[in-house]
Amino acid sequence: LTNVTRSMFRGSSAYEAKALETIDAITNVQTAFKNLTNNNQNGVGYTNGDLSTSLKNLATLIKMNVGISVATIDMGGWDHHQNLTPAFTSRATELSKGIAAFWKDIASYQAQTTIVTMTEFGRRFQENANRGLDHGSASTMMVVSSKLNGGKVYGTWPGLADNQLFGGDLAVSTDYRTVLSETLVTQHGEQKIANVFPTVPYYPLGMFATPPGS
Repeated sequence: LTNVTRSMFRGSSAYEAKALETIDAITNVQTAFKNLTNNNQNGVGYTNGDLSTSLKNLATLIKMNVGISVATIDMGGWDHHQNLTPAFTSRATELSKGIAAFWKDIASYQAQTTIVTMTEFGRRFQENANRGLDHGSASTMMVVSSKLNGGKVYGTWPGLADNQLFGGDLAVSTDYRTVLSETLVTQHGEQKIANVFPTVPYYPLGMFATPPGS
């Protein structure tokens, strides 16, 4: 397919020259991607699961130095309305093993990388009739960084008494944008965080010990 496409741009115009440059870039990236994937990711602990596959590909792109600034990866399978214990165990195992392998895989890039996990919904406090948990309010976020003041739970514990729950759910105590704001400012050098989250005042939790590059 690349040869066919290349044959379409045999002229000498600036347009055709730029098209050939693009094809060359794609070919080089594909070759480098294949070589890195085959040679540099053995023994770090990736599973055959969906998250591990995505993280492995992301690690390859990072090591290719293609200029990645921010990347997002979705991991489904958390909608546990029934049989919570076996379903959650499987997904949590893939999450932990995938992140551990990815962090090991990018050992040379850890100083400039921050991992943040989050979900768009939590689970309810009380189990339903199907031994699962329906959609709730609060959940947890996890942060991995070599610059982190780690080993801590940040935020205020809201409590589980009836008068402390939010409609039967664990109450939200920390806006997810607070975590992302501090990450962007301290680790990504964002100078105008109000343009990113205009309705949330900047209030760092003190998660990071050192600024980027130090």
